[in-house]
Amino acid sequence: MFIKKQTLIIILASFIVIFGASLAYRIANPSLTVKTVDESMQNSPMGMVVALMQKVSKNPKDIESLRKLALVFMELKSWDRAITFWTKVLEIAPEDKMALSQMGFCYFQKKDYTKAVNYYEQVTNLEPTNYIVNYNLGVIYRNFLNDPRKAKIYLERVLSSKEAEEEVKKEAAKLLDGISN
Repeated sequence: MFIKKQTLIIILASFIVIFGASLAYRIANPSLTVKTVDESMQNSPMGMVVALMQKVSKNPKDIESLRKLALVFMELKSWDRAITFWTKVLEIAPEDKMALSQMGFCYFQKKDYTKAVNYYEQVTNLEPTNYIVNYNLGVIYRNFLNDPRKAKIYLERVLSSKEAEEEVKKEAAKLLDGISN
C-alpha cells in the first residue's frame, strides 16, 4: 500500500511539474497560437467560398464578390454553381460583358452549345470587336453546330481585328481554310 501511495504522489507531482512548465512557457510566449482549420482554409478555394458567401449574405448586390465566387467555382470546374453566380451578376448588371462571356464559357464546358452561343452573341452585340468571343463563336459554329456560314462571319472578324494576337489569327485562318465557300 505504501508503494501505491508513493507512486500516486510521484505521478501527481509529475503532472503538476508538466502543467507548471507549460504555463510558464505560455506566459513567456504569449503570441504562441495554434492554427485552426478555419485559418488554414482561408487560402483554399473552399475557404475563399466561405468568406465570399459571408460578404454576399451581408450585401447580395456585391458584384465583385459574386464574380469572385463564380470564378472560384469555374476554377473547381463546378459549372452549374458558377452559372448560378454569373446569373446573379447579370440580374444586377444585365450588360456585364465579363459575366455574359463567362456564362458562354460555362455552357460551352457543359456542351450546351446553343446556350453558349446565346451568351457569346450578347457580348458581340455589346462589343463586336471582342476577338476572343468572335473566335469562340467561330469554333462553336464550325465544329459543334455545323453552321459554316456563321462560323465564317465570326472567324473573319478575328482576322480583321487589330487587337487579336497573331496566334489567334493563325488559328482562325486555319479554321477558315477548312470551310468551303
